[in-house]
Amino acid sequence: MGRARLVLEMARYRPILSIPNIKVPILFISATKDRLCRPEDVAAAAAVAQHPTEVTIDANHFEIYRGKYLQQAMDAMVRHV
Repeated sequence: MGRARLVLEMARYRPILSIPNIKVPILFISATKDRLCRPEDVAAAAAVAQHPTEVTIDANHFEIYRGKYLQQAMDAMVRHV
């Protein structure tokens, strides 16, 4: 029963609907070659934010978690705070 409830809740989960209500700055990082979290979806989320900062890294979904791409993402996070 618990798993079924989780699946139903996940189907209704739309975090983008909450973004316009967030009053603090939000950092959006996208990867140009990402097929899982597409850059245009990240841009759409940023477009409805009150105080967005967008950073795009020329990588795929998994590359961004290591090496020079990770460093670029971390640098963006440090600048953001």
